[in-house]
Amino acid sequence: MYYLVIGLMIPGGRLRFLVTACLYSLPVRVFSESLPPVNWMEFLERLHRLRPDALLVDASRWSEVLPDLAAAVKSGDDTPALLAVHSREDSALRSQLMGAGADDFLTPPFEARLPSLLERLSEARLQRLAGGRKLRRPLGVMAAKGGSGATTVACHLAIALRQITEGAVLLADLDWQGGMVGFLMKSQTPYSFWDVAHPGQRIGCGYWKAIVATHPTGVDVLPSAERSASRWELELPRLRSALRLAGACYDWVVLDLGGIWNKESRLLIGELEGLCLVATADAMGLYQARRAIQDLRQQRLDRERHHLILNQ
Repeated sequence: MYYLVIGLMIPGGRLRFLVTACLYSLPVRVFSESLPPVNWMEFLERLHRLRPDALLVDASRWSEVLPDLAAAVKSGDDTPALLAVHSREDSALRSQLMGAGADDFLTPPFEARLPSLLERLSEARLQRLAGGRKLRRPLGVMAAKGGSGATTVACHLAIALRQITEGAVLLADLDWQGGMVGFLMKSQTPYSFWDVAHPGQRIGCGYWKAIVATHPTGVDVLPSAERSASRWELELPRLRSALRLAGACYDWVVLDLGGIWNKESRLLIGELEGLCLVATADAMGLYQARRAIQDLRQQRLDRERHHLILNQ
């Protein structure tokens, strides 16, 4: 899911607790508003500045103000979804609010529908960022064992994609144990992919140019940054969100994921469009490659999505 901004118009209590608990593990930024707004002009100015993707509103207190609220927030082009939340199912209230301008009506357990609904909003926003272009999933490069040359292959793959397709290419080093992409590509940026994964605010495609180092071949490069295993797993949802954004902003995204036996890198295999497994042609390299391919099949990665590269 791409990073979303969510407005809560729900007073404190059990309903708010259940909603915020559902949102806690998702890559969202949440802000609160009173219901009804104390000052409509200030409220609309805040919406224009924050550009929320959705407003979650307490349905029990919404019915008397919904027509005014719907008319106010849906007057522009990039309007938030209006989602009514209620403590229990109420078909009459549902019909009333949907007729007055609500986009959906949600009841506990919110985990059953809210994440998938926000995923659809995320997909729609990414499509707008991509300008209708097909969203790209990353290509990953991993080593069957140390010293296989996976980083060199990742660099050459990114450069080749740039030269052959003339599209926008991002090469990012996610080998948190000390990747070498920055060294090989001579990148001079102090930033890494983690600066996109945890920016503190929603960002667009223009943000990349402010942090990447552009190689003479035209490939945008983000080197590695040290991260502990615990921090990696904690920030994994935001990392996946940043990968989705990269796919909307670039024609091709190449990731150096380090060794295939790195637990943290393996968490991203499901996000990849394709995986290049790099091995050496010696007996030990082929043995490790065979083990890795068997492991990938156990993870149900389609054969068409992974490729073996023997680096001689």
